[in-house]
Amino acid sequence: MPSAIPYHVEINRIIELLATQIYQTPLALLRENCQNAYDAILERSWSDHQFSDPEIIVQIEEDRIRVVDNGKGMTPQDLDQHYWRAGASGKNNPESRAAGVVGTFGIGAMANFGVASELSVTTESSRTGQRTKSSVERDKLSATEPCISIVDLPSKGRPGTTVEIAVDESAKIGVAEATAYISEVVKYVPVPVMVNGDMASRHEFLESVPLPAGKELIFQDRAQIARDIEASVKIVVGSNGEPWVHLTEVVNGSTAIAGEVILSQDQFQIHAYRSGFSL
Repeated sequence: MPSAIPYHVEINRIIELLATQIYQTPLALLRENCQNAYDAILERSWSDHQFSDPEIIVQIEEDRIRVVDNGKGMTPQDLDQHYWRAGASGKNNPESRAAGVVGTFGIGAMANFGVASELSVTTESSRTGQRTKSSVERDKLSATEPCISIVDLPSKGRPGTTVEIAVDESAKIGVAEATAYISEVVKYVPVPVMVNGDMASRHEFLESVPLPAGKELIFQDRAQIARDIEASVKIVVGSNGEPWVHLTEVVNGSTAIAGEVILSQDQFQIHAYRSGFSL
């Protein structure tokens, strides 16, 4: 009789490889964690109109990274069904979309394992008040055996989430490089993002494509710029003849489109942002 054996997968190694293949840089973990933090703040703001002091704090050291937010936090069920489950996003629902959150593939947490030897998440839900700490070492990740520690903690009455990454000895990061990377990524995020004690966010988009010195030709509210698309339009021609165009209050049919478009001749880069985050 022929025998059979199972197909073994070293899940910790697979996740490490996927993290390095999916994300262009190991520093992407900073962007993914800050995006998750901002999404949580948007969702808390949508459900709690008294919430008025959002903040994201990023602390970067060579061997440790912390990202702290005071967003809606997570319940133990959220951790089990979404955060610690690759491919399951908790943002693909009407409430999240109403808050302005765009759910994607549910693999953001995986970005951490490009550099993390251990990942820890401490979170308190604004909805239930439950406070939980969960953690796992990368070398102990398993798809078949329990490997993620989850501990209930006393509520502090302060909703939000702290993600802490212990950086592997073989993946040390440069603090200056990481600080510059995330500061550029969050430059236009509308809520305070503190990176190693300094404000990195809340800049204006016009800093990227500044208004040229020249003559303003047009400023028109609700101009028809394409079929079914209207916008407020400002056009300036610089002193050397270079055009500069700024579109705001964009409406497609009857639907307002959040954001703005700035175009300028002789700008050799295209910048795109979602929710203020650099793409």
